[in-house]
Amino acid sequence: MSGKKPLFAGLDLGGNHVKVGIGAGETSELVWDAVLPSGVADGREGILRALVVAAESAACAVESRGAVLAGIALGSPGVVDRRTGRIRYEVANLPDFKGVDLGGTLRGAVGVPAVVDNDANVAALAEALFGAGRGHDTVVMATVGTGIGGGAVIDGRLVRGDNGAGMELGHIPFDERGPLCGCGRRGCLEAHVGGRALRREWIERLGSDAREGDALTLRDLIDAASSGDATALAVLDDGADRLGVGLTAALHLLNPSALIIGGGVVDGFPRFFDRTEASLRARALDKALDGLVVRRAEFGNRAGVIGAIALAARESAPNGASR
Repeated sequence: MSGKKPLFAGLDLGGNHVKVGIGAGETSELVWDAVLPSGVADGREGILRALVVAAESAACAVESRGAVLAGIALGSPGVVDRRTGRIRYEVANLPDFKGVDLGGTLRGAVGVPAVVDNDANVAALAEALFGAGRGHDTVVMATVGTGIGGGAVIDGRLVRGDNGAGMELGHIPFDERGPLCGCGRRGCLEAHVGGRALRREWIERLGSDAREGDALTLRDLIDAASSGDATALAVLDDGADRLGVGLTAALHLLNPSALIIGGGVVDGFPRFFDRTEASLRARALDKALDGLVVRRAEFGNRAGVIGAIALAARESAPNGASR
């Protein structure tokens, strides 16, 4: 690398934005970062163009600092084939995404090794290595935003399952007679606790007192609860209770020493975290709770970029430390 300092790029693909940053991958420090449009309104090709722009922007930022880009990683919604960097199945809210070659797109854009993983996995890696799970051997992370995401890191390695579909916390069965989930099945945890579900329940409870339903947002719900609105508080409290039930299943399966909870709902309404912790501690087995710490995520919406940079750095190591 001609004696130049190696830096790594991390990208986090969301519904509306692509977050991108560069760093050494040894800490959570970002040398440079930016938020760019995701291109989702222009479909699959628009998203790919946006990723190329983000990757090229990162490469320029590295070069301007007299360093060399040594690798790039992306956290994407969906189940990722780690061998090829392709999306294995269709992805809700991202059009025509099955089979898209994200890894090849990034390699072609900047000419360095590229790795792609699920966005929740990448965020969990950031928190486990540098954030709220630092120092713990077994870490489970749950995120509550529009949906429910999950990731686990055991002995420094991500838990992905056989084909990358592991840790789908949002699709733990909660009530087989419950609402229809975006996956097409009924009663998933996400259909009861995800941001879309909480918003829907709030509108239903408001009934004739609601404004035009389409105008009410998850942010409106959080703001109303923060202002003490009884209906909004009840919706979020009930949602937190249900999340505690779902996370109890994860505790009993993996027996983590650290459970990290984050996402937009938790960041916007801290009481949601407290209520979730109380719910799971009331239900979990004593042996699953022994030694457990439950913490709020530290990195907020930066976790995906931080984790992707770390993933790129680890993949470049001789032993592929993240595998």
